[in-house]
Amino acid sequence: MTSPALKDPAGFSGQTWLTPSEWETYRKEVPRRFSGKRREAIIKRDGEKCAHCKGKTGILQVTHIVPFDIGVVDFGLTPWWLTQDENLALAHKNNCSSHVRLGIEAIPSYLTTKGLNLSDSPAAKSGRLKFVTVNGTIRPEFT
Repeated sequence: MTSPALKDPAGFSGQTWLTPSEWETYRKEVPRRFSGKRREAIIKRDGEKCAHCKGKTGILQVTHIVPFDIGVVDFGLTPWWLTQDENLALAHKNNCSSHVRLGIEAIPSYLTTKGLNLSDSPAAKSGRLKFVTVNGTIRPEFT
């Protein structure tokens, strides 16, 4: 069952990080939804090609680069930010989408390349998440 797409995901327009109270709420149950307008924009932007293998045949879906549940629960990102074009890519449904989605270890570096200040995360502010640099790579450390 798919949830209906929201025009303005719960009023988060322009807000990157959840507030501490919003974050605690979303950690309990992560909402799932996706905008049809976003899908069409990503299909057009990516030229109807898979971001991983560049193929056009097969079932292509829009994939969150930072997975929605990890972004909300572990890092405190808003649904609004997670559905922005820069966090979405077109990929084949099974194998390729798993290559496009970032693992939890790669997310901090990706977020910093997008200009986000990791210390603004409610997870970091709460002390549940620390970021350590190992061999020049930022890694998450959950407490």
